[in-house]
Amino acid sequence: AELEALRITRREKYKTLESFIREIETRRLLIEEFDKKLWIAIVDKVTALPGGKLKFNFKNGTEIEA
Repeated sequence: AELEALRITRREKYKTLESFIREIETRRLLIEEFDKKLWIAIVDKVTALPGGKLKFNFKNGTEIEA
């Protein structure tokens, strides 16, 4: 049961990533305006930090402070 749940989870992640890649392949290299689908596909969460800074947590584990 545990392995089956893991397999399903990985399959869902694969489908999401595959969809994201297809979406990116249809676009120009430079993103000129906000894209809700792209945002949802890559950003996990944004945290407001002291001093007006923001911390972006991406779904691939990358974190960036701006």
